[in-house]
Amino acid sequence: MDSNLRQRLFRGTLWLTIGSFGTKALSLASSVVLARVLGRTGLGEFGAVYSTLFMFEAVASFGMNGTAARHVARWRTTQPRRAAMMVGFTCRIAAVTGLVLAAMMTWLAPWISSALLSAPHICPYIRIGSLVLVFMALDAAQTGSLMGFEATRAIAVVGIGNGIVYPVVMVSAALLDGVRGAVWGAAVCAGLKYCLNRYYLRQELAGLAQGTEDERVAHYDWPVLWKFSVPTVMAGLLVAPVAWACNAWLVRQPGGYAALGVLGVAASWMQIVTFLPSNIGTLAMPVLSNLLGDNDRSGFRQALLYKVMTAATAAVVTALPIALLANQVLRLYGQEYADGAPVLMLSCAVAVMTSILAPLGAPITSAGMMWVSFALNAIWAAVCLGGAFLLIPAQGAMGLLKAQLVAYACLAVLVTLTVRLLWRRVSAVPSAPQDDPAGFTSLTGA
Repeated sequence: MDSNLRQRLFRGTLWLTIGSFGTKALSLASSVVLARVLGRTGLGEFGAVYSTLFMFEAVASFGMNGTAARHVARWRTTQPRRAAMMVGFTCRIAAVTGLVLAAMMTWLAPWISSALLSAPHICPYIRIGSLVLVFMALDAAQTGSLMGFEATRAIAVVGIGNGIVYPVVMVSAALLDGVRGAVWGAAVCAGLKYCLNRYYLRQELAGLAQGTEDERVAHYDWPVLWKFSVPTVMAGLLVAPVAWACNAWLVRQPGGYAALGVLGVAASWMQIVTFLPSNIGTLAMPVLSNLLGDNDRSGFRQALLYKVMTAATAAVVTALPIALLANQVLRLYGQEYADGAPVLMLSCAVAVMTSILAPLGAPITSAGMMWVSFALNAIWAAVCLGGAFLLIPAQGAMGLLKAQLVAYACLAVLVTLTVRLLWRRVSAVPSAPQDDPAGFTSLTGA
């Protein structure tokens, strides 16, 4: 692999890892302090508000994170003006969808708080939280744009900076006005993060040879919403309902809640396994998109292999000791978890599979084939639900994990076949015009 490309991949992954680790560590520390200030009930109410926010956020951001990352990365070198216009376009779309969903959330707040959460008194908190929702939507577009520029250092600085400010603002606000103050504090932190993102995004735009985000996007780029953003949102909406349905089917079985408790413990260790690979996968898409935009097919292939091998190695190296020490790990949680070692071991296998899939599927996103991606995710959802329905009654948590493993294995095979098809099609194109550098238009319409 070219040394410049290797350095580019290493530097980007390093910054994302530093930023992600710093943000998570600071968030964990602030959650401890906030829990003491709000108390158990208050923290639960605050968590209910945030779970409502995340329920709306998937639609509010309207897939602008991936849309911005893919298209800015693809055009920033060959068509900088088009890349700059796409930054403004995705931010404006995010602002509109964020405001619409925030208005909807405000309107539904009485019903959500009473009918769904059985806590009518938190209705005002949900309405305040709608302001956070707007900033969350804008953050998706801004972070996606920065990722498209591969401004990983800026993303890390913003994340850590927000992590430092967050506990100070949140704890101060909670001391002043309890849960209501904490929600207002979250809105202030979201606003400050927006300003930081804006500052670094302006710097990246200033470095472009031409174009500004204030220019209106060309008419031929509007189909991006249908071809990329809509299927991205739909694919994302598959995940939470599938997980909820599988868990709901599990708890209906004898000892289901105890099995779900063991899965919760295993899930926290799965996050450790997927931590580094997830950062590798996050960077894969914009890097591959940029290489496609530059018509660098050799670099594209090298970067993909490097990302997949690095993610797989990191996942296996992390998962293996956890699986081997599963009994000792679970004893830390108490004797009642001692028989859950097979669950933790199988969870590690699932985590390895998902870690490999993150960079492996990046070429499909880089090519703009999001309807194909949605179809593949729909197949994954069907296999996972079907397997869970069949296996959970007899095998409980192990049955759920086996269903997930089979579903991810099927997805891995389908993704690999799709990527191979893409590569053959690209390799067969001797040259391509500037507006379709990688020759994907005939295949994807992207």
